[in-house]
Amino acid sequence: MNDYELLLAISDIVRKNSKRLEKRIDRLDEKIDCVEERLSARIDAVDAKIDAVDNRLSNEIRLLKLDMENFYKPCMKELLAYQKSVYERYMNEADKIETLEMNVSVIKSVMKEYGVRIGTLSA
Repeated sequence: MNDYELLLAISDIVRKNSKRLEKRIDRLDEKIDCVEERLSARIDAVDAKIDAVDNRLSNEIRLLKLDMENFYKPCMKELLAYQKSVYERYMNEADKIETLEMNVSVIKSVMKEYGVRIGTLSA
């Protein structure tokens, strides 16, 4: 076989193989298109679910903010006002308690002294 015939044979082989490769590439392109369509559909479904969850969460957050604004903040203000009044009352009474403790200790010492005096008088 001479060079020219060899080149023709190689050319035929390449042409046959290239047609087969083109068919395989076309089939792969079709499969890729099919997979792409399915993935696109799934991604659209996931996007829709995410949007639904986002909307639900936005509504829940809005409701929580309204609850906080309308219920919890006023309650906290009332509770803090009550605690402040209780604190002031206890602080005022704390001085009285200290005075009472001092008075009781003085009364105890006086009672002991009187007890001793009465004991010496009765003896």
